[in-house]
Amino acid sequence: MFLETQKDNYKKDLVESQRKFELTLEQLQKRGSHDKEKNETNQQALVKAIEGKYKAQIKDMMETHQALNGDSKGKVKRLESELAAVTEKLNAATMNRQEDIGQLEKRLMDAQSNEARLASELEEVKHERNRRVAEYQA
Repeated sequence: MFLETQKDNYKKDLVESQRKFELTLEQLQKRGSHDKEKNETNQQALVKAIEGKYKAQIKDMMETHQALNGDSKGKVKRLESELAAVTEKLNAATMNRQEDIGQLEKRLMDAQSNEARLASELEEVKHERNRRVAEYQA
């Protein structure tokens, strides 16, 4: 009977130990599951924070790029209009010079024509004078 009592006690102890083991195992699994979920939540929060940081940087970079692009387009338009104005002035100056050259050439031709006419008249006057001198002397 003593052995049976001991056997029953050992069976009860075994059942009790198995129950405690299973509870401990279940608690460890719950704790591990909870720790895993906590780590995943922390990692997700970290990923979202990093993602937000990089999205903000990208947004800032895009805004800076757009501002620089706008400035560049403005400069290009301003320079194009300046180029058009300078080109127009240059063309006008070239036209004026060509007109001036044409007028100067005409004046030169007129002056040469007048010179030739006056030289011819001078020769006639000299010839007439020489003829009159010769007439008075004769």
